[in-house]
Amino acid sequence: MKQLLIKFLLLVTLFIGVNSFDGTGKNFDVLLTQRITPATGSTFNLIAIKQDVLVVVDLAATIAQLNVPFPATPADTQLIGFTTRSAITSLNFLVTGGIPITAPVTTLAAGAVVWYIYNADSNRWFRY
Repeated sequence: MKQLLIKFLLLVTLFIGVNSFDGTGKNFDVLLTQRITPATGSTFNLIAIKQDVLVVVDLAATIAQLNVPFPATPADTQLIGFTTRSAITSLNFLVTGGIPITAPVTTLAAGAVVWYIYNADSNRWFRY
């Protein structure tokens, strides 16, 4: 009975571990969420820490324009994700600290999600 319980706990642990990581070692159990309700044409600042964050744009109406400055001093493999409840017609990712953003999206449909990952070796943000 004791061996069966140990096997069960091991399976549960493995299952939770597989679902907590995406295969790259990223632990999404520590993902921060930043909820914003911006006005059209506004610029907002991301949470100023070197940790993975998902930005949730939580407005019911379409946003004509939103400006998003990326962190100037990100951590290697840091993830930044964006999702929205309504469409964003013009999405401008702003370069800060001289760090380029590869393949920035310019619009975001309602319910869509886009992720970027920072690579320190190339000093660049990439679509993830």
